[in-house]
Amino acid sequence: MLSDSPKGINVGDIKKFEDARIYTCNGLMMHMKKNLTGIKGLSEAKVDKICEAAENHFS
Repeated sequence: MLSDSPKGINVGDIKKFEDARIYTCNGLMMHMKKNLTGIKGLSEAKVDKICEAAENHFS
């Protein structure tokens, strides 16, 4: 669950992902960055940081 998210993903961002029906880190990693930047309130730089945090969570 994203609510048990790695450091680097704040609560507001988690809410945005849940509104876009992305509930897990695996679900997050399955989406292309281009699709994630289409979520209102998420910039390309923020998406890059979030994806990096999610990747590090699995390492």
